[in-house]
Amino acid sequence: MIRCYFIFLLLWLGLNSYGQDKTVDLPYRQLTKEQWQEDFHALYDSLRTNHLNLYHFTPKTVFDQKYHAIFNEIPKLSNEQILLRYKQFVSLAGDGHTMLSDPGDFHRYPLDFFIFGKQVILIQSEAKYKQALGLRLLSINNFPITQIRDSLNSIIDHGESKTYLLKQQTDRLGVYEYLSAFGFISNRDSAVFEFQDGKKTIELKVAAIPAHQSVDWQWAFRPLPLFLENGMEPSTPIAHKSIRSDTYYINFAGYPSWEDFEKVTTTIYDSLNHQKAHKIIIDMRLNGGGNFDKGLKLMLPLFLNYNALHPGTSYYVLIGRRTFSAGMSNAVHFKDCLNAILVGEPTGARPNGYQEIKWFKLPYSKLEVSCSLLFYSFQQKNTDGVLPDKTIMPLFKAYSEGRDPALDWILKRTSTQEVSRGRR
Repeated sequence: MIRCYFIFLLLWLGLNSYGQDKTVDLPYRQLTKEQWQEDFHALYDSLRTNHLNLYHFTPKTVFDQKYHAIFNEIPKLSNEQILLRYKQFVSLAGDGHTMLSDPGDFHRYPLDFFIFGKQVILIQSEAKYKQALGLRLLSINNFPITQIRDSLNSIIDHGESKTYLLKQQTDRLGVYEYLSAFGFISNRDSAVFEFQDGKKTIELKVAAIPAHQSVDWQWAFRPLPLFLENGMEPSTPIAHKSIRSDTYYINFAGYPSWEDFEKVTTTIYDSLNHQKAHKIIIDMRLNGGGNFDKGLKLMLPLFLNYNALHPGTSYYVLIGRRTFSAGMSNAVHFKDCLNAILVGEPTGARPNGYQEIKWFKLPYSKLEVSCSLLFYSFQQKNTDGVLPDKTIMPLFKAYSEGRDPALDWILKRTSTQEVSRGRR
């Protein structure tokens, strides 16, 4: 009887602890200041040894000055502040492939923002905070959002495009540890987010959750625009369907395995031939990168073969701030090889820049750092992102009504207009 009671007690304790936020005891939390300094030295040494051209954006003198300043400051800093300094240091490299990964025990607020023009708008949230969906963020704990964005800029590499900065700001806006290290938040479980609601403001007290915890996102957009139907990070990297009798739509959001990629391109090819579509839309606004060889060796030949059977097919590629790395590269491949029209906003990645990363771990903290190994050039001029042929910036009002101005522009183009551009 005692044994049964003991078992039930263990079960009760287990059930009541299920789902609670237990801080993972990661190595970086146990470091001495001397170990933090040794890791920082290893960080700089590894970047100098492995990066193809570490000082391409920031001069060596500035790197060295920053290194000595942070090294001497470490004994006075908390763990979160040290991580912040590490992040600021790595960002000096100026390319999006050289980065310090967030530790696995970080936390975030279940709010997802997007910057439309100059306004930071809440586009997704956990259900309990849905009353703020679609509203403009004014402050966090009474700190103006402009001040917070300026601070976040110090941990973002500035060698990519302006749209890349916008995406990186919103990615970091919900990370508790960074907001805390900057001094904006002291209580992880009760941060006050202030929003503009017409002529009045509303305040939400929001609790952070483990960064890896899944969220049942509620959207500010009803219905969702086509490219967001499977979320901002769709589990199906390549979705496709006919959206009109003459038009086929491919949401190329990521890179599955070689085997799965080949299967999906075969399916797309068969569908195109069955429909005999003469307008093909490749949506790459959610494509943050992967292996561009897959797009070059599997998807591009698909379209070239289709062109041989159906000459005069028109191609459009939708691009935006999340189009990065391999996504940017393949967008340029499609433009160059298919005479595709690029539509949307400039890509997050510049056309000429550093890619192909090597990862390494710091000896004591085990923090993971990457650096760029190769330089690719996809244009003669290194513009501020790959620039669209037709610029159509995201509009909140349109998205909130389920409309997609960039896609609508493509669908409204007539055969005559396409012929005049040499597309047919």
